[in-house]
Amino acid sequence: MKFMLIGGIILIIVTIVFTTLKYINQFKNNKISRELKERSWEGIGKYENNISVGWVLMFIGIIFWIVWYMLIGYPTNQFAEIGQYNEKISDKSVARVLKKNKKSIIGEMPHFDRKLSDTQVKAIENYLRSISEK
Repeated sequence: MKFMLIGGIILIIVTIVFTTLKYINQFKNNKISRELKERSWEGIGKYENNISVGWVLMFIGIIFWIVWYMLIGYPTNQFAEIGQYNEKISDKSVARVLKKNKKSIIGEMPHFDRKLSDTQVKAIENYLRSISEK
């Protein structure tokens, strides 16, 4: 991970230095010998301007970075807070909420101890878990 970060930093620095040196040389040797475009607007012409190498390199670099990030860089198997939260919500904790009058995600829960069948308790547990996953 650190290698990729250092590689990216080096790539950016090399690109900046290359582009800067190119433009410094261009300013030193600036000769207006470029051709004007054929079309003009009320006698005002435009020069033919090619895309600089620096812009092309940055564009290609960004495309490579996007592909790398989509295939390798996106943290799919990394730590996620939502996964940790879902692990904490177990059957026992949901059953505790149902048996004792505690606050839950959907508000104050009434006391259901010995008033619901096991099937009803399981259905409410699944419902509470589905709410917490949204």
